[in-house]
This record gives sequence, structure tokens and C-alpha cells, in this order.
Amino acid sequence: MSQSWPDLLYRLTRNGKVEKAAIVDQHGHVIVSSHGFNVTKDDLNSIRSAFYGRHLTLMKVKVHGQLYTCLRHSTPTETVVGQADDDILVIHRAAGLSVVGLGHAGTPGSCLFEITKFASEIQEKRKNSRLK
Repeated sequence: MSQSWPDLLYRLTRNGKVEKAAIVDQHGHVIVSSHGFNVTKDDLNSIRSAFYGRHLTLMKVKVHGQLYTCLRHSTPTETVVGQADDDILVIHRAAGLSVVGLGHAGTPGSCLFEITKFASEIQEKRKNSRLK
């Protein structure tokens, strides 16, 4: 049985390790986002630019009105992690989608783990054609 995008997003955020999240398709369209988590066109451009280049990169990424200092490891890592004050930003690309999530700096590893695990699950579901 397939799940809807809002149901999947709820699964990601229900335990509180990821406070807000959005799923963005390969064309830069927001498929679904948490209530009150507005990802603008400028945010999407900032997110996309975080994946340019091939080496260890330190950059600024603006999402949801906040500017994060971020780090991305070299390819094949498809994950960017950043911090601004007490907020953590995690962006993970997989299967033509980007999962963008916000968590608390007190538990950065939990947010990172939850988002990468979630993205892997979505990738598997898309492979099995249960989610498009």
C-alpha cells in the first residue's frame, strides 16, 4: 500500500528530531512541506547552489528566512549540513528528490540520521514504483 506525501512527511517529523521538513523534486518544485515551513524560490536556488562544485565546501545557504553556515563533503556525498544559532539544517539529495529538514542544534546527529534514513526509504519506494 502506498502512502501519500503528507503521510510520509509526518513520519519524518513525528518524533521531533526533525522539526520541519520539505520534499523538493528534481525540477525545484516543493512536493510537500511542514505546516508553516515556507520554502521560497530563492531558498530553492540557495539549496541547489549548495551542491555545486566537487570538493569539501563551506558555504552559506538561506532557507526559511535564516542564513545557515553549511558544509558539504566531496562527491558522492549528497548531504549538506548547516547551523544558524540553535537551528540545524540538513539537505539530502536522493532519487531525484531533495529532503530539506530543520532540527535543533542540541541533537544535530539525530536530525541528520533521520533525514538520510528517510531519503533512503523514499529512494527504495520509488525504485519499487510505489511512490512517484
